[in-house]
Amino acid sequence: MMTTLGGLQAQDRSQVRGRGFGWVAGLTLALAAFGLNLWVAVATTTPPVMDSYEYFNGAWLLARGAGLEAPYVWNYLDGAHSLPTANFTYWMPLPALLSAPFVWLGGVTGAAPGAQPELWLWGALPMAALGALVPVLAALIAARASGRAGLAWLAGGFALATGLYLIRWSNVDSYAPFAVAGAAAFCAAALSASDARWCWPVLAGLSAGLAHLSRADGALVPLTIAGWMVVVAPGRNRWRRLALFGAAYALTLAPWLTRNLWVTGSPLGLGGARTLWLLSYDELFSLDPSRLTLARYLAGLDGQWSAKLQALGLNLTTLWVAQGQVLALPAAIIAAWRWRRAPATQMVTVFGVLALLALSLAFTYPGPRGAFLHSGGALVPFIAAGAALGLERAVTWAAQKRGWALASARPVFLGAALIVQVAAGLALASGRPLGDTLTPIAAYRQADVLLPAGQGAAVVNPPAFFFHTGRPAIVVPDGPPADLSAALDRFGLRYVILDSNHPGGLADLYENPDKSSEFRLVADLGVAGGPAVWLLERHP
Repeated sequence: MMTTLGGLQAQDRSQVRGRGFGWVAGLTLALAAFGLNLWVAVATTTPPVMDSYEYFNGAWLLARGAGLEAPYVWNYLDGAHSLPTANFTYWMPLPALLSAPFVWLGGVTGAAPGAQPELWLWGALPMAALGALVPVLAALIAARASGRAGLAWLAGGFALATGLYLIRWSNVDSYAPFAVAGAAAFCAAALSASDARWCWPVLAGLSAGLAHLSRADGALVPLTIAGWMVVVAPGRNRWRRLALFGAAYALTLAPWLTRNLWVTGSPLGLGGARTLWLLSYDELFSLDPSRLTLARYLAGLDGQWSAKLQALGLNLTTLWVAQGQVLALPAAIIAAWRWRRAPATQMVTVFGVLALLALSLAFTYPGPRGAFLHSGGALVPFIAAGAALGLERAVTWAAQKRGWALASARPVFLGAALIVQVAAGLALASGRPLGDTLTPIAAYRQADVLLPAGQGAAVVNPPAFFFHTGRPAIVVPDGPPADLSAALDRFGLRYVILDSNHPGGLADLYENPDKSSEFRLVADLGVAGGPAVWLLERHP
């Protein structure tokens, strides 16, 4: 018996109830995944990257009643000129909104987010719970397509040990919220193809709105679904379905768009759109974002094609290694071809292609540096389900060709595939850092002792500096020392912490800090045997 992801025939439903994946099985799988995610959260001592620092700081500030403002600036794309400034004009707010109530429950008493390490675990709880839904979604998709509990468990097992995502679902970040909201939107939209009830397009719209509130490139989710509803979706209710979907999506996003319009003058903010015109990654930190224009971008486009092709290659590698878990992707491709007319297959394939192209050819520099890894999380449950379905078809074909007893061959080969896949996923995750290894945390803490009370600094990672010290900060801008001085003047700051991860225009200042006419060397904050980390003060 084979069915599509769009819906089951009436005669098939009883078989699925009898042999399928029920709520007890789903709860069991969710609890196992939650336990695994919680273990990762407990082992993670600090936010691992700037994104996580930003989201956790946002949750901490909300829990303290500080609202959606931040006492630091990590890019100048929205034209900020003072501190505090509007938060989440580049990244979207949902992860912080989800974690804030849990951080509040943990009891915010310290002067800096990092002063209470236990709050990281509190903030990670909703992420670990959402991440636990990923294998459940994979199992439900496989059960819906095949009507077989064994394949549902196999799909859930594939999604349980998701390699590079295993150590990220519990991060206070957009990984888990976007994966669950995006996948749920595609599933609900697919169900609307065979079920005329109004709940499915509304649920799809709500989920698409939450996906967009998780990530700016989450706009590809409603774009894909709306396009499918207009071009492909069958039935006389096409426009009614589209209207319900659009209304639910718009209502979900409306409060945030209104806030942005009020604060920045633009419904979607100014930060993200300007990254379209970057000619290098470091330009993300340009002090003057007005120079990032379409005309300038087109003038330098000839020199960008190698970078775009490199980004495409890196993102394809991410698709194969991260979302595809190396071994699962080929089997998932087999299933996608078999179920190519299924609504979910069509939408997920289009979304994956759009995300791959947009984050390679349009957003060339943020894409391979983590954006595609984040957005590709919505593909994980479908690839895991497809891997289970594709492997089953491959084993069936091989048994027919070889004359094997299918009843004996199927559990042996599928069980071995699960063991190999889980082992590969755990191997891929092992040895990966669970905390921040790039930021000079010790230097930031030492600077907190040396800096005058109330003074902030220009640093490479402002969200991390605020997390560890509670002090205001701005990002060291891309450009020469004159830009650094202008940034300090704009925000009323005097100090700079310059580490080895500095802009190219400040290479001479980093190599010869004691010879600068504009800055005075205060201290070397670096650890013994490591690269220098200079604390500099601008001359009055």
